Amino acid sequence: MKDRKLELKDVYNNVEMPIFYMIHSKGNDEIESLHYHSCIEIIYVLEGGSCVYADDKEYTLLKGDMIIINSGIPHESKATGKTTKELVVKFEPDTLYMSDGYAKNFVYIMPVMYGIKNKDCIFRRYEIENTYVPYALKNGAKECEKGEYGFEFAMKAELLRVFLWIVRKWKSKGIISEEFETHIDVLKPALEYAQNEYANANSRAAAKRCNLSYAYFSKLFKKTFSQSFSEYVNSIRINESKRLLVSCDQSITQIAMNTGFSTTSYYISVFKKMTGETPYSFKKQIYGRS
Repeated sequence: MKDRKLELKDVYNNVEMPIFYMIHSKGNDEIESLHYHSCIEIIYVLEGGSCVYADDKEYTLLKGDMIIINSGIPHESKATGKTTKELVVKFEPDTLYMSDGYAKNFVYIMPVMYGIKNKDCIFRRYEIENTYVPYALKNGAKECEKGEYGFEFAMKAELLRVFLWIVRKWKSKGIISEEFETHIDVLKPALEYAQNEYANANSRAAAKRCNLSYAYFSKLFKKTFSQSFSEYVNSIRINESKRLLVSCDQSITQIAMNTGFSTTSYYISVFKKMTGETPYSFKKQIYGRS
């Protein structure tokens, strides 16, 4: 397994940015090493070409192509042209929320997080070039670079324009089905419960919040997200534990308890299954310390 590193959050004037645009160039065969982060990432090829490795799969992008890489997915890219220039947008998933408690947000965001396969996250030049997507991406990058008054609003506005085009494209292709949307509406209370109370969340309580029987809830959740509610909660716990591992001096046992794992050994087992390494090696690799 290749080494991977956690990419730190982007900053502007020493402030962490929930959205960040950048344009960078790479020479032929130059590689951006394997890494991952909590952000969703969009890569849009401006010049040349790029070979992107994401989630152990390889994707070839040419000028004008775009790919979305989900939160937490290890990935790297290699330039395939003499000079490759990419426009990269990174944003935290909750950036897409329009307001707290608005149920439809889940319909739009969950396909990105769980329902869409890798092959559906590539958009070719012929799909994009005559839309407002290239302009929105480039204008967002200009706003980020200039940093003028209100640029944070401008960056989010351009991102939402791009995301609107993406979800409408998925909808037109039948990738987002009416059944999926209905399921999200039904399961929304469980999703909110998991996000807000992950340390103590359990399937029976989640089913009750959705006014469903435990058996039906479990079946519906698995069908919708291709994972159980417990697995979904564990993914939230692991992501929170990563944050604690790199931001505080708590022991691994303390972190396991604080994020809802019953024992340290179970925490380590789940962490290794999801990331390919132990919490100790993760922390040591990122910061060079135990």
